[in-house]
Amino acid sequence: MSASQRVSRDFHRLAVLSAVIPLLLGIVYSLWSPYQAANDDLNRHHKLECAREHAALWPPVTTSSEFDDEEKDIPLNLKSVGCSDRDDDTVSYAEAANPPEFNWWASYARHIAPILALTAATSLGTPIAWSSIAIAGGQAARHGNDRR
Repeated sequence: MSASQRVSRDFHRLAVLSAVIPLLLGIVYSLWSPYQAANDDLNRHHKLECAREHAALWPPVTTSSEFDDEEKDIPLNLKSVGCSDRDDDTVSYAEAANPPEFNWWASYARHIAPILALTAATSLGTPIAWSSIAIAGGQAARHGNDRR
C-alpha cells in the first residue's frame, strides 16, 4: 500500500470518527434538552392548577367573573397563594383562572423538533466536510507522487 493510499485511508477514518462524536453528543443533547423543557412546562402547568384550586386566596382584582382583555396581563404572584417558593414566580389571573390543557408528549415534541433538525444538519455536514478534505488530501497526495 502506497503512502498516498494510507494517508487517504487515515483521512477517511478521521472523517468517520469526527462524524460520530458530534452525532453522539447531538443525540444526547437533543433528547435531554427537550425532556427538561417539557418538565419545566409540566411544573408550570401544576402551578397554574394549584393557583386555580386556591382562587379564594387571590387578591381582589375585579368584580366580574369573566376576564376582559385588560385583565389578561395582570400578574398573580404564585407565592402569595402558596403555589411557589419564589417571589418572582407569576402568572396572569386569566391564565390561572382557566389553565390550558397540558400534554407532556406534545410539549416534548414541540421542543425536540428544532434540535433534531440542527443535530441532523451537524451530523450530516461534518462527515461531508471531512470527506471533502479527505478526497482533496488524497488527490493532493496522488498528484505529489505523480511528480516524482
